[in-house]
Amino acid sequence: MDKNIFRIGKVSSIDYKNGMIQAVYTDKDNAVTTKLPYANFGNEYNMPRIGEHVIVAHLSNGTSRGVAFGGIWNKKNVPRESGKELYRKELSKTPGVAYLRFDDISGEYLVRAPSILIHGVDHTDLEGPEVNIAANIRTSFESPEHEAALGRVHIMGLEGEDISIQISGGMQVVMNMSDLEALIKKVKLKTLEDLELAAGKELRLENNKFSTTLTEIMERLEALENSTSVRK
Repeated sequence: MDKNIFRIGKVSSIDYKNGMIQAVYTDKDNAVTTKLPYANFGNEYNMPRIGEHVIVAHLSNGTSRGVAFGGIWNKKNVPRESGKELYRKELSKTPGVAYLRFDDISGEYLVRAPSILIHGVDHTDLEGPEVNIAANIRTSFESPEHEAALGRVHIMGLEGEDISIQISGGMQVVMNMSDLEALIKKVKLKTLEDLELAAGKELRLENNKFSTTLTEIMERLEALENSTSVRK
């Protein structure tokens, strides 16, 4: 049996569909192996690059049978970063574009990619003592129904700017009358221009006894004022 059962070869061709490669041995007069299966390490698909050095384990004499394993670190393929407590896996063929990173000291797990999609077919949870969502351009939520159970809400404009709220379509607010009265006492409008409705519909106030709009309220107040003037 060949003593050199483990060899280091350079990837010369790749069969992406079947997960196989060919390797050339530069120290063996550039001998080229037949197609060898590339180890998948638990059904992981991550084929090497042309010219990358890989470890090849031959199962018998010659190069007709064997298995190719992952690449190795060398002068041309150095770790992007290193450390005793660090785990990092490059997901892109270009280092630093997309990767997984875990720091055992800080406990931070980082997923980096140009675009990230989390798709829970039946259910998706984001849970933690603190959950932060930050976006440089825009944050968008889309759902047929949204429910929020909140203890305290603090909304502030970035860099001291005003907060602009636009509502497209109808809006229904369900609130107890006592809560509405308490809210009205806390809200102060300097002028009517401070309140802008962009919903395309009038604001309607409802409880289990009454249902009215701001227009109806103003019409009744105006009629009441005219009636009082006539009596005088």
